[in-house]
Amino acid sequence: MKKHRSIWIAGAVAVYFLLLCLLVAVESAAPAEAGATITTMGQAIWYSLVTMTTVGYGDAAPVTGAGRVIGALFLLLSAGALTAMISFGVSWFTGAGVPRFRIRRAGQRPIYIFPRADGAAKALSDNILAETPEALCLFGEAGSVGANDPSRIAMDMSPEEILTLIPEESPHPTVIFTGEDAEEQLTRMDVPAGVRVICQTARVPENLNPELQFFDRSGACACMYWQRYPLTAGEHRVLLVGFGSLGRELLEQGLLTNIFSPVRVTEYHVFGDTGDFLLDHPHLGTSISIGAPAAQRDSLILHQQPWNSDEALLLSADRIILCADDEGENTDICRRLKIWFPVTAKVHLYCRSHLEDGLTVFGTDSEVFTPEAVLHAGLERVARQMNENYRAACGGNAPAWEELSPFLRRSNMASANHLRTKLRYLLEDDTLTEFTPEQLRRAYERFLELRQTQPDLCRRIEHDRWVRFHAMYNWRYAPVRDNPRRLHPLMVPFDDLTLTDQAKDDYAWELIHSLF
Repeated sequence: MKKHRSIWIAGAVAVYFLLLCLLVAVESAAPAEAGATITTMGQAIWYSLVTMTTVGYGDAAPVTGAGRVIGALFLLLSAGALTAMISFGVSWFTGAGVPRFRIRRAGQRPIYIFPRADGAAKALSDNILAETPEALCLFGEAGSVGANDPSRIAMDMSPEEILTLIPEESPHPTVIFTGEDAEEQLTRMDVPAGVRVICQTARVPENLNPELQFFDRSGACACMYWQRYPLTAGEHRVLLVGFGSLGRELLEQGLLTNIFSPVRVTEYHVFGDTGDFLLDHPHLGTSISIGAPAAQRDSLILHQQPWNSDEALLLSADRIILCADDEGENTDICRRLKIWFPVTAKVHLYCRSHLEDGLTVFGTDSEVFTPEAVLHAGLERVARQMNENYRAACGGNAPAWEELSPFLRRSNMASANHLRTKLRYLLEDDTLTEFTPEQLRRAYERFLELRQTQPDLCRRIEHDRWVRFHAMYNWRYAPVRDNPRRLHPLMVPFDDLTLTDQAKDDYAWELIHSLF
């Protein structure tokens, strides 16, 4: 396309100068008494410009027949020239002209490219700009954002075309595909080196390319939920009603996040189509009690009956999460709960819905599509630091972050995600969701005290978390480690570990010191 356009432009310029040369030649040959006024190239150019722009000063005009024919051609070209100039001006302002100018002025601002301008992309860009006001968000759909917003630029261009507008000296951009067909969009793009690409998809495929990442809406929603609404010390019985994609993510992340001191346990009761959950996690029973409550372990009870079949359980619940994938189903269950069961007086009721109805709702685009839930920037930074701490303790013999398998990266991310739970435990405040440097300092000082007075306490919590994470992914005990078969010698109770292996669990707590 660009090559053809260049050929047309070059041809038009050549014809224009040919006409000018002919005009000068025929007018210069006119008799002196004719009073020719176009005898030089400068005069010819001036005449052509005033003619094609329809100004017509009258100070120059052809006097020969051939000159008048050429003048007529300039007159006929005037409408086309005016249309071309207007078209060029409009295309410059609405096409790549203004965006290119604004992008080149971006300097070292971080750049995010959204091929689509759907609700998810707009919500994520809002949250990115709220956290990083100097960022620049580019949308591949013209007219999708406000024209007067200096932090957002909309243009009708593909991601590859947008990338060509970004100067080489700018920071590496991030391309974020959203929507149900995001993975299909990604397959049509040839990802250049140095460009980070993040794609929304429900199947979250494995990929070793660190510049290609995936996120799932349900996973992002579950991540947001447990960060924003952590369990408190008084909540021991949790009911999840609705077990689709979101319910499954909430349960899995809840089991990996809500791991507290040995004297604080949680019961999870799940209502919905849970048919294959235990088939996918056959070894989860090595970490928690399955099917019945336990005094010193977390427990998971999967109910085959309808959610309203056990009134006593509903009335004894500390938290009920309505998490069906269908928002209408959640709204209907919430309405029936309020009408027929006196649970709202004491229970913490959460409903995945966009409609506020006197309860805590969650799952809106603005809540779900956040930099932390989608980009994992802060979580990955902590996980990388944790891996570096472990490498230092091993004398540098452990693999670097870039060398880790997808599972080991996921393991480090899960450990980093549990850090908020550790901080709340050390500070004895379950309501905290964000932490100041002073709180981090106090939490670390409390950890040092506990390590002196009760050295096993913190280590036991981390080992229980580590075992549960591996059990979730079907690791089992074996005296010799075998990664391909998911066998590990540390898949044993804490008391069966050697003193050296018990001390390894300090690494996750030591990370607190690097955060302030």
